Amino acid sequence: MKHVLIRLALLLPLAMAALARADWPRFLGPMGDGIASPQEKMAKSFPPEGLKELWHITMADGYSSPAVVAGKVYVLDRPDEGTKEKFLVLDLATGHEDWSVEYQSQAYKKVFGVTRGTPAVDGAMAYTIGITGDLTAYDLPGKKIAWQKSLTKDFGARPGGFGFAASPIVLGDHLIVDTKGSPKSGVVALDKKTGEQVWASEPFGDSLDTHATPAVATIDGVQQLIVAHSGNVEGIAVADGKTLWKYDWKVVQQISEPLYVGKGRIFLMTSHKLGCVMLEVTRGDPWQVQEVFKDKRSGALLSNAIFYKGFIYTNASDKYKLQCLDTDGNLKWEGKSPGNSPIIIVDGTIVMLQGRLGLINLADASPEGYKELASTKVFEPGKGDTKEFLAPLVVDSGKLLVRDLVTLKCLDLLAK
Repeated sequence: MKHVLIRLALLLPLAMAALARADWPRFLGPMGDGIASPQEKMAKSFPPEGLKELWHITMADGYSSPAVVAGKVYVLDRPDEGTKEKFLVLDLATGHEDWSVEYQSQAYKKVFGVTRGTPAVDGAMAYTIGITGDLTAYDLPGKKIAWQKSLTKDFGARPGGFGFAASPIVLGDHLIVDTKGSPKSGVVALDKKTGEQVWASEPFGDSLDTHATPAVATIDGVQQLIVAHSGNVEGIAVADGKTLWKYDWKVVQQISEPLYVGKGRIFLMTSHKLGCVMLEVTRGDPWQVQEVFKDKRSGALLSNAIFYKGFIYTNASDKYKLQCLDTDGNLKWEGKSPGNSPIIIVDGTIVMLQGRLGLINLADASPEGYKELASTKVFEPGKGDTKEFLAPLVVDSGKLLVRDLVTLKCLDLLAK
């Protein structure tokens, strides 16, 4: 009994550390919804001197954001804006490089930077999609590439105007990859260990919106991918890739991700002043889709929306407004927008990068009214052809990872 107690005493600190850590293993956080783990805490005000910088690294011009798991930072770079891409693994505490691996990519004519997307980290593996369509799986313990595919050569996908920007998703034993523009498939599911194809959904036609990452939802007991492009919004069964339902969505360009808000409802914003729509999907033979509301009030070019405690928080960048809506479309309030940059919610607080000014702003995530909590400068305003910082924010263990066009910074979110 004594030995058991000693063993438990030794294991307790490790267990507590595991509980305290709130990882960010994929695009838009633990669940892909822009909300940090409930364990994640932060100060609701900033020190007078601003957020303390813990470390920074220089990267190629772009918008790629990192994933963070177990104290390691994973991010894709394109050194010197050349034809090689580089997968970096950094120490979260210090920013020191643990290891990296490069591979030869295709030439890319720079359009608003040369990097996009966020890695997906799953156990001993990680996955990235490069801007020219290189899908790469990494053996993390072996510190090497496990397998590679080309979205263009292997699946016939064609890049949109900003290259391939959607991020990979791990679901169980499968890796989910968007292959828009392909005559053979819309989305493919691959064996995450080998890269072998498991299923492919029907093609999306001529849509080249290779930017929005699919959302995952379970509607009436059926797990499905919600995919949006400038033709349709579609529900695709995770089990076999069959298309369950479609909604006609003729828009100019789809970059903002679909948002599932429960009870079969899906909220979607789009760009070019075309606004938003709330859909309600119900199971049947066939499945049914109807509009709950549709208007031009909450449009967005790049930014996302978040469903938090029963309300939708949108960065409606078409109107440069931060908004709070209920699921019937009633506007609760409007406040200061961070521009086109994405938003996240941490510890009941909306965290946003005001990309044109280099500011981090905090606002209360409450339907009671817009309340700005704090604001501080973390970057000088952008210059050149890409003046707005648009990379998604990442939070892990009280640290905020934020980047401008060429610098990734780690900032202390716990200090007051």
